[in-house]
Amino acid sequence: MKDILLEFSLRKDDMRDVYVAQLVDGAWKVEDDFAYDFTNRRLARVLEGIENNYCTLDDLKDIGVNLWAGLMAGRIGKHFEAICKREIEGQVPETAGLRLLFRLELPPELAALPWETLYRERDFGFVACHPDHCIQRAPPKAIAVARNLPPIEGKLKILAVIPSGSGLNAEHEWHNLELSVGTLQDKIHLERLTGRVDPDRLSERLRSEHWDIVHFIGHGEHDGSGKSLVRLNSGDAGENEKWMEAEKFGNLFAGTRVRLALLNCCLGAKPSPLRGLSGLAPFLLRAGVPAVVAMRFEISDSVAIRFSDKFYQELLNGREPGRVDLAVEHARRSIFQTQGEDAARDFVTPILFLALGCEQLFHFELGEAPESQPPPIYLAEAALPAELEDALRQGLCVPVIGQRVLMPGAMRSASDVIDPRSLAEKLARKFSYPRPQDLELCDLAGDWMDLTIFQWICQYHVNHSRGAPYRLTQEIQNAYKASRPPALLLQIAEWPLPGAFYLFFDGLLEDAFGEQKKPIRVLNAIDAPVPPGSEPLLVHVRGTHKIADSLILTEQDHDKLWDRIGRMTPQVADLVRGHIGRSLVFLGVNPRDPLVKRLITKLLEQASHNSTGPVFFLCRPGEKGDPYWEELDFPVVWVEGDLQALGTAMTQALRTQS
Repeated sequence: MKDILLEFSLRKDDMRDVYVAQLVDGAWKVEDDFAYDFTNRRLARVLEGIENNYCTLDDLKDIGVNLWAGLMAGRIGKHFEAICKREIEGQVPETAGLRLLFRLELPPELAALPWETLYRERDFGFVACHPDHCIQRAPPKAIAVARNLPPIEGKLKILAVIPSGSGLNAEHEWHNLELSVGTLQDKIHLERLTGRVDPDRLSERLRSEHWDIVHFIGHGEHDGSGKSLVRLNSGDAGENEKWMEAEKFGNLFAGTRVRLALLNCCLGAKPSPLRGLSGLAPFLLRAGVPAVVAMRFEISDSVAIRFSDKFYQELLNGREPGRVDLAVEHARRSIFQTQGEDAARDFVTPILFLALGCEQLFHFELGEAPESQPPPIYLAEAALPAELEDALRQGLCVPVIGQRVLMPGAMRSASDVIDPRSLAEKLARKFSYPRPQDLELCDLAGDWMDLTIFQWICQYHVNHSRGAPYRLTQEIQNAYKASRPPALLLQIAEWPLPGAFYLFFDGLLEDAFGEQKKPIRVLNAIDAPVPPGSEPLLVHVRGTHKIADSLILTEQDHDKLWDRIGRMTPQVADLVRGHIGRSLVFLGVNPRDPLVKRLITKLLEQASHNSTGPVFFLCRPGEKGDPYWEELDFPVVWVEGDLQALGTAMTQALRTQS
């Protein structure tokens, strides 16, 4: 395979008020005007849709075709065709492999365009998805990055940085990374930095050894002033989050020998129209990291995991180990081939920033291939169980919805809705909770522990409030009074449901039904009388912040809730056991949650196997081993994967039904 490096650079000709494109091909240099129509309102609307994630694959093609036509106008297009013809005709047909490396040097004002959509209608399609072509972005002109990478001494060293409290399925991503290393352990040293990762601890770890690759799993954000932020942990007791500015984060890498940083978080490559140097990636380049992979848009947890998995499979075990550009395109192509129409822009979200000549990050001879492992299940590409689709279409599903629908893990950026863990941390600071280390138990035990810690904090405040326990209710109400339902709850409100059990007190599922203009009956206590009517019944198991007296907050409240579930109103239990074929569907729930086990025990207490359908349980990969569910009298159908992907698949199944 022969590599052809095509260096495209764009600059503004202020005298003529146009952009000029230049193509350098070895000793050849040609230039012409960049013919993209910036005044086209239709294209501007399409770009706005891509930025806000309401776009289709055709929209991406539309922009890609226009970017290609603008770049290949006039002399540049003719020279490009001559390059392809010259190189192919000059080789023996059997070995006529040609790999085109498109390298883009862009001024800040053009960096926001989605160049990864470049589309050649004649034969390439999306250039970035062609198995033998790559798109890379050059560092900004203001940054000088070393071009010559010295040989690696000893083992290749990879450090995974995983700050605590992210709500992401980081263990799945870490496990995939371990599988990619596989039998190469004699050539690769893999380590992770987890728990409370504050700036000082990360800085010390980066300097303790000569790391070659740093892989970050967490959240990124872009504030209104154009600054990029990355979430680490705070070094202060009682606080868990520290949002660090991109420039300060990049400074942590100065003086290290890191040759690749993969920022698997949202918006790490989002440029600012207000700043010449912006985004997490450019500041890492300025710190001396020659290769940076970052995300231009928001990225969901499931897509981020898939990208990481495919990237390292190719980088460490692929056709040409060490080639970072090939690894990015391999992972991008996997996303392109598997994502649905509702996530069209996912494959153009990863961006590779690369110093000239640094495509080959390292060399080593391959050992034996790692043992074959069953691939993880991604619901974006796997069909739903047929019996679940049938039950949903027939209106037989009764969802039990947990707090994961609010967690930031759905996207690797900050969530607009505060999740239980974040709320617990906020209340711990507000009420001076004396054991802030309790919050670290959530990292060890999993998110089912979040609400247990929350109960402890609420109980502490009530016991030490000096006559003002109402302040707890005020804090809860203030946390959710301006919140809007996340997309998944809006989808659930579309479904033909006889009813639903909601396990958090934010009131957002009720709001979702309201936004869908769907009438429902609402029960704010599980043992309260059921309102008359035939509308779907929404049961707030822990009450709702809208009705202060209904709230289940403290340890004492939960003790009483256990008894109240035992006194459940018969009409509530009949949501499941009173009709033939009704099935419970657990969404956003941890299988280890004791409240969930108590609830299902009561709901199925007098149910008949002849009339009640199976129990469907969505869980994260590796969560389904709890013995409680194995001993349940009713069959449990486990669906491993991503919560948002399952919700979307169920919604699509309804929308496409004949």
